[in-house]
Amino acid sequence: MFSLLDMINGSLGYFNLSVKIKNRIYVGLAFFGDLYLIYVTFMLLKNQSWLRGFLYFLAVVGVTYYLYLNAVYYFLGKTSRFDFLSPWLSKLTGTTRETPKKRSVSGSKSWPPCKSKQWGRPTGYSLVKT
Repeated sequence: MFSLLDMINGSLGYFNLSVKIKNRIYVGLAFFGDLYLIYVTFMLLKNQSWLRGFLYFLAVVGVTYYLYLNAVYYFLGKTSRFDFLSPWLSKLTGTTRETPKKRSVSGSKSWPPCKSKQWGRPTGYSLVKT
């Protein structure tokens, strides 16, 4: 499964696609992967493998939650009101959460800040270590 996703990721890398379009493709792939997980979970529960089926069910719930959040973000361009884990995770990790409006404003700055735009790096720096 991971090799299939790696092949798709590598083939998408050959094309000059925007990040939003790439992430929309990944949301579609995750939807089909989630359908497969639902099928496997159903078959495990049908064959009375209760513990493994329950663990797969928890994985399906987690993947479906994040799939929903990504679909709302990348297809509708806004955040979901059911997003209760992201604020807690960003507080836990110490990162800030960017909304689409903030991203468009802060995304216009070039990083790292350069004094000169010559070849996209600051003057006075050398690629060769002296």
